[in-house]
Amino acid sequence: MPVNMPQPKIKVAHFLSGRIENLSGGDLVVLNLLEYLDRSRFDPWVVSFNEARNPGDPLIIKTAQTLEVKTFTINARGRFDLEPVGDLRKFITENQIDILHCHGYKADVIGFLACRQSEVKKIATLHGWWTGRSLKLKFYNFLDYLAVRKFDKVIAVSEPIRGTLARRGIPPDRLLCIENGVDIKRAGAANGDRIRSELKLPYGKTVLGMVGRLSREKGHRYLFSAIQAMDDVILLVVGNGPLEAKLRRLAENLHIREKVVFVGFKPDVSDYLAATDIFVLPSLTEGLPLALLEAMAAGKPVVASDVGGIPTVIGDKKEGLLVRPKDPVALKEAITVLINDKDLAKRLTANAMELAGRRFSVEKMAKSYEETYTDIMG
Repeated sequence: MPVNMPQPKIKVAHFLSGRIENLSGGDLVVLNLLEYLDRSRFDPWVVSFNEARNPGDPLIIKTAQTLEVKTFTINARGRFDLEPVGDLRKFITENQIDILHCHGYKADVIGFLACRQSEVKKIATLHGWWTGRSLKLKFYNFLDYLAVRKFDKVIAVSEPIRGTLARRGIPPDRLLCIENGVDIKRAGAANGDRIRSELKLPYGKTVLGMVGRLSREKGHRYLFSAIQAMDDVILLVVGNGPLEAKLRRLAENLHIREKVVFVGFKPDVSDYLAATDIFVLPSLTEGLPLALLEAMAAGKPVVASDVGGIPTVIGDKKEGLLVRPKDPVALKEAITVLINDKDLAKRLTANAMELAGRRFSVEKMAKSYEETYTDIMG
């Protein structure tokens, strides 16, 4: 190629399962990356699933289109319908994709099968693990592990996940950690007063915030138990999911319905975080939760479970307070400490904001992915 000829853009297709009604943490990471990816060097796509029971484009597809990213939807009837393998293979060939970047167990498995006999480079980002004790979930994790062993690069979003993958035999030269990043400027420009007004939150009460899918691994039930005996607190629950009806019943049964405000899924949680006084994350397992990083960037004191990638971000009594998982008493005590000790809360908040800006900016994350894409193409 002549020296003065521009280099062709690297075509990267992000491949992931999508939901009609919301965006997962992994979806949001991809969208953040797409917003900051250097379009002069990279030509991105988003490829997602449209299951027959939920016709229409997944929300990740619709949101990517607002960022002027090209998209493609694949129809899939069930969790392991293999017809999408051929559809994906055809898409990759017709659009001359250079890199298939998979997110999630289904994308990993189908992506591996679609690219087995092609020269397309394969990358998998592991945002966390499927949780639960069922044989089905263990089987999904096992299939995911078998698939990603054959990928050119495997990216963990936290050091604990990287350690697990290394112990499972992923070669060190193909394994790296790229931590999630958040938009620091957006967090600083959020308007919490508008949300407090819209939700008619009473003055004089401490507003606790929790952001996450309404599912078992997020530990909502333990936070509900923690606030049962607490006066002058309101809990904003941002998110939706399979346990919504059950959690609403639990709030009624614990007689805390007037303390809990369910606001549903919000694609941008910055204003809701700005409306809170304390961010609480009582998860049972985590990779590197985006909501935690957003709360840190927003200047909110944090109480979080000492699980997964959380302690790699939050040092106890340094950037926040860490508690044992499944422990409502410890949650209550930590929240009470932050309510009563304003100086401690300010110190933890300042430390967390500094760390978020230095280590978890979306610009830093995007640069790391760009370097990985360039490196894998040689």
